[in-house]
Amino acid sequence: MTTDEFKEILDVSTKFAGKEIGPGALEADLHPSIDWTKSLWTKSLEVGFPGLLIPEDYRGFGQSALCGALVLDTLASECAGAASVFAHHFAACTCIMAGNKKQKETYLPLLANSDTTGPIIGTVVFLPYLDDNRLTLSEKTGKLTLSGTSQLTGNVLLARYFCVFLDEGTDKKNITCIIIDKNTPGVKPGDSAGFTGLKLNPFAPIIFEEVEVDPETGEIHVTRVVNVNDVGKVINRMSCEGQQYGGSIMGISRGKFEEVVHDPVTGVMLNGNLIDYKVATIKDVCPIDTVLVESGMGYGPYGLIGIGEDVGTVVPGLLVPAVFNAIGVWIDEFPITPAKVLKALGKISA
Repeated sequence: MTTDEFKEILDVSTKFAGKEIGPGALEADLHPSIDWTKSLWTKSLEVGFPGLLIPEDYRGFGQSALCGALVLDTLASECAGAASVFAHHFAACTCIMAGNKKQKETYLPLLANSDTTGPIIGTVVFLPYLDDNRLTLSEKTGKLTLSGTSQLTGNVLLARYFCVFLDEGTDKKNITCIIIDKNTPGVKPGDSAGFTGLKLNPFAPIIFEEVEVDPETGEIHVTRVVNVNDVGKVINRMSCEGQQYGGSIMGISRGKFEEVVHDPVTGVMLNGNLIDYKVATIKDVCPIDTVLVESGMGYGPYGLIGIGEDVGTVVPGLLVPAVFNAIGVWIDEFPITPAKVLKALGKISA
C-alpha cells in the first residue's frame, strides 16, 4: 500500500465514520436497531468496505490486513459496536481466503457484496470448549452432521454466512472450518443476549512496565511504569492521575512484597501486622508516566469511564512477563521475591 493509498483510505474512512456512523450512534445505543445497521452496511458498499480484503480476482479490492485494521480503528472512533460488525465480516473473509479455489469462487464474491440487493455479512464462530452444549461434528449415514449451540457470537442476527471452527481429535493440532449459510434448514439464530446497545468502549487500559533484575541477589527493581487509560472524559485531571500513580505503587507492592502467611495447622494468620506484612515504601517508587485518553465512549455522564482499581490489578500481573524478559525464566507465584528469582535461576534449591 503506497502512501497516497494509505491517505485516501484514511480520508474515506474518516468521512464515512463522521457522516454515516456518528450521527446515528447515540440513537442506536439507546434504541438498538438491526435496520440501522443494515442501512449502514448498504451505505458502506459505496466505499467498498465489505470487499476491502477480498482479492480483486473475486470482485474485491485486495487490500492488506493492516488496511482493514486502519478502517476498523477509524470506525470505532465513532462507534465500536458498528466497527465490530465489519471486524467479524473481515474475519470471515480471511478464513475463506485460506480455502480452496471452489470455496473462494463460491463465497468471496458474495461477501464482497457484488451484484447483491441485500447485505451479505459474514462472521466467525469458535467452539466453546467448556460449554455443555458445545458444537459437535459427527458422521451419520455418510453425512457430516453439526449439532449443538455456539457460544455468544457477534453478527448472529446480521450475518448470512458463518465460518464455524470445529475441533478435531484430542491433540488440538487439526482444526476444520465449515462455511454455513444461515438459511440452511436446522440453523436457527438464538435470542439476543440483551447487551445494552452498540456503543461499546473500544479502549482498555494499556500499561507498560520496565524492570531490572540482579541475577546475583535476585532483587527486582521496577524502573518505570507507563499508564494509558481511557477515562471517557477528564473531569479532574489530578484525581485521574492520582489513581494511576496510586494504582502503580499498589501494584508494585502486590507483585513484589505482599503475602498473607497462615499457620498450616491452625489456619491462623501469622503476619497480620504492618511489621511482618511487607508493603512497598517510598524507596520502591519509580518514575510513573500517566496518559489519559478521552474517547467519550463510556456509559457514565459525559461518556465517563471508571479508572479506580484497574491499574493496581494489572501492574502485578505485568511483573511476571517483565521478569521473564529480564531473566528468561517464568515465575508465576506472587510475590516475586529475590529467593524465588534465585531459585528460578538455579542458584538456590529452596
